[in-house]
Amino acid sequence: MSSNKAKLPAAKVDASSHTPLAVLSKPELMLRCQNLAAQHKSDSAKLKALRAKIEKSISKNGIQVSEETGRMLQTAINNELLNGIENMNPVKRLFLEQQIKQASCKSANGMRWHPTVIRWCLAMLRRSTSGYEFLRSTTTSLPHSSVLNDYAQYRECGTGIDYAGIAKLAEQYGECDIAVLCDEMKVKDGLVYERNTGKRVGYADIDVESALSTPPGEQQIATHALVFMIRGLKSNLKLSAASYATTTATAEQIYVKFWELVGALELYGLRVRCFIADGASTNRRFIQLHSSDYPDDPITHRAVNLYHPDRDIYFVSDVPHLVKTTRNNYENSGANLNTRRLIVS
Repeated sequence: MSSNKAKLPAAKVDASSHTPLAVLSKPELMLRCQNLAAQHKSDSAKLKALRAKIEKSISKNGIQVSEETGRMLQTAINNELLNGIENMNPVKRLFLEQQIKQASCKSANGMRWHPTVIRWCLAMLRRSTSGYEFLRSTTTSLPHSSVLNDYAQYRECGTGIDYAGIAKLAEQYGECDIAVLCDEMKVKDGLVYERNTGKRVGYADIDVESALSTPPGEQQIATHALVFMIRGLKSNLKLSAASYATTTATAEQIYVKFWELVGALELYGLRVRCFIADGASTNRRFIQLHSSDYPDDPITHRAVNLYHPDRDIYFVSDVPHLVKTTRNNYENSGANLNTRRLIVS
């Protein structure tokens, strides 16, 4: 045991050691820093010598060519590189072509990215901002996130009903039947400034009256986003038609915002046929608020369309969400989180 302890400090203070600094004593930290400084000095000397060797070889054996000849050689090298990927997937080939083009581009501002690469980068950025920045800074040449924002934000976005998006879809698809999907999701809370207007964004804004009556210092920061999405029943129409910053919406608030959206959709000829949501308590309460439309129904499954009384709107459960909930309940019954007792042996 004593011999192992004697060997331990040497392993902890070595320049290549992975021992956390928090567990080192002050003398060990000082020795570790000395070893790291010596290693850095040695690596810098090796790098300097290698750079000098390369520069000497270029000056001795290198041949200076004109700019036009240089471009011809670069084109020949690029073509040679691309010859080996002729049978590759078209998207992968395009990506490698863009990487080669970027490598030969004199200025980063002079690069014009292919639209397919822009779409791929936008998809990556939406999935993980930190992952995209790590990929961009380590292995590949990709457009900066500020460049992608210029492509993604082709028009101003905000909370409330997206009248411009609805009008564009109505112009593209004409009159058609649609479904309204509703869900509330957790978002990163915090305040930001909108670049175009300087407005401070991040407060809960679903309840306008309370927002106006609440002093600025007492306004609640939003923790959730309530989103209404529309999907075509017989077409590929889809749009996030309305969104609101909330701290968890109530059934009454969903009721008001839903019928506001239905009015906007019907105005543009988009016929709302059904409302789809998961089985959350607020959604069930929202559906029960329409029970007076058909009091004889044993279960409230429809409501009279306020803007077209001759047409009903049907309430539909989100089946994939119900299946997922059932799976999670069985999975956590007597195991994992152990929050259920559904399986009895």
